[in-house]
Amino acid sequence: MAALVSCSLLLAGAAASALRAASTQDEPSPAPIEQPSEPEPATIVVTGTRIATPNRQSFSPVQSVRSDDFVLTGVPNVEQTLNQLPQLVPGFTNTSNNPGTGAATLDLRGLGSVRTLILVNGRRWIANDAGQIPEIDVNTIPSALIHRVDIVTGGASAVYGSDAVTGVINFILKPTIRGLHLEARQNITEVGDSSVSSADLTYGSSFLGDKGNVIASLGWLKQRPSLQGSRSFSEFAASDGCILRGSRDELGFGQATGSLSCNSANEEWGLVRAGSPTVPESRFQGGPQPGLLVPSGIGDGLVRLPGSRFAEGGDIVPFLPPGDLYNFAPDNYVQVPLKRISANLLASLELSEAFEPFVEFSYIRTRSPQQLAPAPGVIGSGADSVFPALINLDNPFLSSSARQLLDISFGRDAEGRRGFLGNPSTGFTLNPAYTGDADGLVAPGRISSRLTGLGPRQSNDQRDAYRGLIGLRGELGRGWSYEGYYSRSHVSHDTRHFNSASARRLQQAMLARDNGSGQIVCIDPTNGCVPINIFGEQTISPEAADFLRINPVERTRVKEQIAELTMKGDLFELPAGPLKAVLGAAWRRTSYVFRPDNSFEEGDTLGFLKSIGAAGSTRVFELFGEALVPIVRDKPLAYDLNAELGIRYSDYDSVGGVWTWKLMGNWAPVRELRLRAGFQQAIRAPNVRELYEEELTDFGVPSDPCAPINQFVLTPELIEACARNGAAGLPLDFYETLVTTGGSTDLKAETARTFTLGAVAQPFRSFMATIDYYDINIRDAIGVFGGGQGPLGAITGCILGGADPADPLCQAFTRGPDGFVRELRIPTANLARLRARGIDWQLSYRFPLLSGNAQINLSGSRLLELSVQNNAALDPVECAGSFGSPCGTTILGTAAPKWKLFNRANWTVGPVNLSLRHRYFSSTVDGRLAGNKSINRPPPISIPTNAVKLASRHYFDAGVTFDVAKRFQLTVGVNNLFDTQPSLVGSQQVQANTDPSLYDVLGRRYFASVRASLGSD
Repeated sequence: MAALVSCSLLLAGAAASALRAASTQDEPSPAPIEQPSEPEPATIVVTGTRIATPNRQSFSPVQSVRSDDFVLTGVPNVEQTLNQLPQLVPGFTNTSNNPGTGAATLDLRGLGSVRTLILVNGRRWIANDAGQIPEIDVNTIPSALIHRVDIVTGGASAVYGSDAVTGVINFILKPTIRGLHLEARQNITEVGDSSVSSADLTYGSSFLGDKGNVIASLGWLKQRPSLQGSRSFSEFAASDGCILRGSRDELGFGQATGSLSCNSANEEWGLVRAGSPTVPESRFQGGPQPGLLVPSGIGDGLVRLPGSRFAEGGDIVPFLPPGDLYNFAPDNYVQVPLKRISANLLASLELSEAFEPFVEFSYIRTRSPQQLAPAPGVIGSGADSVFPALINLDNPFLSSSARQLLDISFGRDAEGRRGFLGNPSTGFTLNPAYTGDADGLVAPGRISSRLTGLGPRQSNDQRDAYRGLIGLRGELGRGWSYEGYYSRSHVSHDTRHFNSASARRLQQAMLARDNGSGQIVCIDPTNGCVPINIFGEQTISPEAADFLRINPVERTRVKEQIAELTMKGDLFELPAGPLKAVLGAAWRRTSYVFRPDNSFEEGDTLGFLKSIGAAGSTRVFELFGEALVPIVRDKPLAYDLNAELGIRYSDYDSVGGVWTWKLMGNWAPVRELRLRAGFQQAIRAPNVRELYEEELTDFGVPSDPCAPINQFVLTPELIEACARNGAAGLPLDFYETLVTTGGSTDLKAETARTFTLGAVAQPFRSFMATIDYYDINIRDAIGVFGGGQGPLGAITGCILGGADPADPLCQAFTRGPDGFVRELRIPTANLARLRARGIDWQLSYRFPLLSGNAQINLSGSRLLELSVQNNAALDPVECAGSFGSPCGTTILGTAAPKWKLFNRANWTVGPVNLSLRHRYFSSTVDGRLAGNKSINRPPPISIPTNAVKLASRHYFDAGVTFDVAKRFQLTVGVNNLFDTQPSLVGSQQVQANTDPSLYDVLGRRYFASVRASLGSD
């Protein structure tokens, strides 16, 4: 790794977007000529504290990105630039299709975007529902007005309140703008797709002798989609599977053998082109034991057919994966489309030194669909409206042989006799006394069919966000000032789902017969039923598609009100300087309503996950204070020594009163070296959805650790625990149970203790280096009871804990006399512990070069620990250096490389600025290795040898900026200069056979932007 860092230093700029070291005295990179002017403030505001002083140094690790850095990346979406920084793990991005919400989030340190507080000018921004909870969509922040972005590591709840657990990302807007300015950008891939176009028009002016100031901006963006089918690495759905040894192609896919054991000498585990078992030809599974029986070829003998599907003509044939699987990948987006318009207004008027009112208004409208393959129509299980699925034996779409097999296997005659005799132990034979099914309807269990006649599924997210703020600030005299404001925001979010099907209507349309006149009609003709054929040759006419199709809507409304008053100034003089203080009070109310269509709650919607409503509000009143205490100044080995203290009391209507605090120190033994340390307590109160989500009960597969098929119970202790839990003698097969989830009003606030320790060295003005260690330890983290692995976490935790009946995990489920888990309740709960530790560094050096000026900025991060402990009975899962389940907090499976670098080299000569940027991240290994290690199990043997690791990557970007006639600036460049392709993975992928939030899935891209100053006041 040392060689890699050395290489990075020599490259000088594989480099980080002119990232500033943690001192606010670092000079900015050369700004383009005739950019909106900004006067130097008399005091400097540092994110992480409300205390502003001249020549202020940060007590917390701070990394800053300036507005010019966004221009040089060539992307108009804020999150795409920031997610490249070493401190961030991408959340929802422009590639988030499934999962995706049409919004963008930022996740500092990989502990979840809900634990990263987003601010604008030090104030909370619009409470959106970016992650389907009250959360900020960072792409609603006006990019044209951004002056810089400060990223602060370490809890900051004592300063800013709840959610600042891992840190704060503060967007500082430009305080003044003069004249009319236009900025337009275009970005497109080398193959001519995935284009992004945007334009911003901004006007700023002062009035009344510079007493007043107004800034207005309009923004527009259009992001075009691209499909997974347009990229060779994602046109097929990859999965783990058994392949012929030595059969891998240039992409790493092998020839599948279909073996489940893969223990032949010419076989090995690898990547296969796979897909979904829900196919257009339709298949069925489950049903009354023993399942589908077919003639054995010996007398009247019958044998069980484990998997079956329909074929052309309505016959029933074996279902043989992976060849029979459906490739769902091509229809999925690899970049989601997005349309956004925005309008912002900021104004202030200084009537006197003591009285300066100010206002802010914002409106943002976004439209972003996600697209998936046609709906998988699965009925007979999990859909409350249709259970069990039925087939009428006189259906004309069935062949005569299919009718006979269905009748023998699932029918009952008038005397209750089955069509067969025997059992799995003795074997099966035809029942000579069987007279045929009594009512002509059989229930073969779950029936699934890929409804291609409806077209690809789409979820169209439409958001309208409003924010208004009025405030007052001024001087109080004797060095004290005040600021108070009231803000109100409202987000209206409608998600319209297209090309879903009704489970009830699918069942109704499947039950068809000849009406005696040669016409095939629905047995139940109500509601305009049109019959369909899903038995082999799927034929869904446009009329039938209209009958099946439903387009349900989910509606979300988020409202937030905030009132805050702060006063700051000097309390009294100490020998080393004035003791500065901030006192304040705040009030906040957040309301959230999520209402899905009734078809979601009833389980009638096919193709989209079942969802349940949530509604409620939270309120908090807070008192807080900070103090900057100068201890020593201008003494030997004590050029400057300060302490920073902070405390906040928050009274929530949901969790009651909680305290947060900070204790930080800053010591400069000499002017050129500064050491800093901080210890803080931060909290996150549960949000409305975590508290008030309604209960949802649905069928789930519990992956029972006591079931032999899981090969989990291999020690006498675990065998005894399963017996104690009533789970002896379970069958070999998986089974289903009822699983209930929902919010909980018994939640308490998450608590984090954070520690930071670092140093800033500036031996001369043109050079600066920083290094910082961070340790974030979160207790009582809010998540699904038993961990984020669904039923598996609670049941496994119970068994590993010895199956003590008093264990809350064991009390979460009940078993029947047969040992099956009959019911499982896993509400939201405080159970998890999360921890992240690491080291960050930054280096900045400016020097003259060839009649111009050069600047090198190097930054990086070493992740030492990223652990998740979902319940006390399980050891923590170490996710540092891992990808895939069970790792990933915001999005399950997101990779967490141990090493990340982000560097940049700049050279400016006259009106030309050349930039080279480099990004690097180290390889990661399959998270199942860490998951098994945490429960003392051996590594899974089925992990593909060529996909156990996601490979490291170097990315290079280049850009050049030209200043023309002082009023115009042109920037052109290339991202992913060498067209570096992503590393591929199978069953552990996030999307598109890789992790698209980490790897570049679009390829080489060209960009151009123009800035024009069209006039000034």
